[in-house]
Amino acid sequence: MLPFVVFVGVCLFNSLLAFALKKVCHLILPKDYRQFSSEFCCSFIVVANVFENGNIIGAYGIWAFAVTLFLLIWIYMNIFDACANPITIFDEVWNRKRPLWDGIITIVCQVSGGCLGARFIVVLWGTLQLTGDHISRAEFLSQTCISANQVTLILGMGVEMAFTVVERIAASYVVGARWAKPVNSFTGVVVVIIGLEWTGSMINPALATAMTYNCENHPFYEHVLVYWLAPFTGSILSDYVEDFLHGRGWRDQDRGVTEGAAPAKGAKKRRPRRSGGKPKKTAREPAATALQGSRNGVSPKKRKRKEANNNTKRNMNVGS
Repeated sequence: MLPFVVFVGVCLFNSLLAFALKKVCHLILPKDYRQFSSEFCCSFIVVANVFENGNIIGAYGIWAFAVTLFLLIWIYMNIFDACANPITIFDEVWNRKRPLWDGIITIVCQVSGGCLGARFIVVLWGTLQLTGDHISRAEFLSQTCISANQVTLILGMGVEMAFTVVERIAASYVVGARWAKPVNSFTGVVVVIIGLEWTGSMINPALATAMTYNCENHPFYEHVLVYWLAPFTGSILSDYVEDFLHGRGWRDQDRGVTEGAAPAKGAKKRRPRRSGGKPKKTAREPAATALQGSRNGVSPKKRKRKEANNNTKRNMNVGS
């Protein structure tokens, strides 16, 4: 039981450190640059806690790892305000919700924070030497690392692409926004467990770069294709799946002919045709008042009561 308490304590320490660092950056930096510091700090905590959670597999098994991963994802989404995932930033740039330069700087901050988190946790393990797992993993990672991709290049790209599509549409487009956070946490755990022996199911290029870049039997082109290109492609495919689920035509959206779409820039507005002669004058409608919806100043409740009395009298006259 003691190692589990140590693992939880290290995760809490990492979270508090990243949260304090984010607050300090918000006090120092101008408002326009705070989003970059938030992404840096949040990527730091994500990578550091993922590394720490990896110790639970060897000590307590896959189910304990799944439970702690679910709690980490859910707590992270409720505390931190950044995504810490380049896939989300790419999706915003692709859909023109974020400028290109802003997206590039944000992704650089995410990757930098993730790499610093990976280096920090290894140094922390080697310095504190809290458990035997910490000591052995610190010695191993300080010398070399093994790639998480244990399958072929094509299969690895397919796994990361497919899991990206599943994870991005599961919470928002299946159960609605109310349960998005717990369902997203559950979906993240499921895809990680399924693909753990294939590619590690990173579904996060910043996390993948911090954990697997420059590892043994993992060339640069494979890293880019599996952990960067495939998730970005899956993000684009998830947009089309979203359109399909909502019954929207992506071709019509691209052409701007959806319902209520604004006219193209420079397009002339057509005036409605007149039947000839002067336009007909219409009576000016009275302004809305507190008695809006009433008839001749009588409130709907009084009018309904009056009609009921009239009906009663009418029925009495008919029966008499």
